[in-house]
Amino acid sequence: MTGGFMIDLYISSKHYLARYIPSPLGNTDGYVAKFTKTGEPIWSFSFGKDEADFGWEVAINPNNGNLLLTGGFNSAAIKINEDYFNNPDVLEQDAGFLAEIDTMGNVVCKAIFNGGGDDWLAVAVDNDGYMYLGGDYWVHKFIIGSDTFSNPGGAEKFFVTKIAPCPGTINSVKKNVEIKDIKVFPNPVLDYLTIEVEGKTGYRILSVIGKCLQEGVLLSKNNIIDVRSISNGICILETTNSKGERNIFRIIKE
Repeated sequence: MTGGFMIDLYISSKHYLARYIPSPLGNTDGYVAKFTKTGEPIWSFSFGKDEADFGWEVAINPNNGNLLLTGGFNSAAIKINEDYFNNPDVLEQDAGFLAEIDTMGNVVCKAIFNGGGDDWLAVAVDNDGYMYLGGDYWVHKFIIGSDTFSNPGGAEKFFVTKIAPCPGTINSVKKNVEIKDIKVFPNPVLDYLTIEVEGKTGYRILSVIGKCLQEGVLLSKNNIIDVRSISNGICILETTNSKGERNIFRIIKE
């Protein structure tokens, strides 16, 4: 950024950098960059606007090599590459975010929180693509997915959350899905979801933060699942067959 210079550099294991730099307006902007093993830059971009906005930590998804980036922002909105992140706090304070960025620097998916961005947001990911986010918050009502944490005293409190694999990096799109002898339709779904499987298969429907909304066992080839009780939006269908083979699908509930 013009007139800026790098400070307080954080270096990750897979040749990514993410932290913050002074902005021309006197506050801080975040940045992220990818380098080759020999230190040659591949791509980079900064993000932020007129308030204090910054990046905290990076991790690498072992399933696809994507970058996980955490940060915080106090501006009304920030733009990371070509994606806008809107601050959910009406006072525009302390918003935190988690973004998954592909190897070309494009934002695949994101989660934005109404707090937790003022201090370090740690992130990790397991071999199945589930993400773990930890940090602290001071807002009176901190919301993650369908969970609300009350904090009437206003002092900083610690939190940790498990988040389901990013919908943009798993099987599925906004259409019917057929993969590994499994068919899932219709998608988007309104009331009933049909799942065709070969052999006994367990299933779970999860929220985007990994909360189990529904589960059961699929016994026949054609299974009709009642999903009317599930709230509208994106959810995750996870199936596991008798061999332990697991598939994950993005489902859009309307």
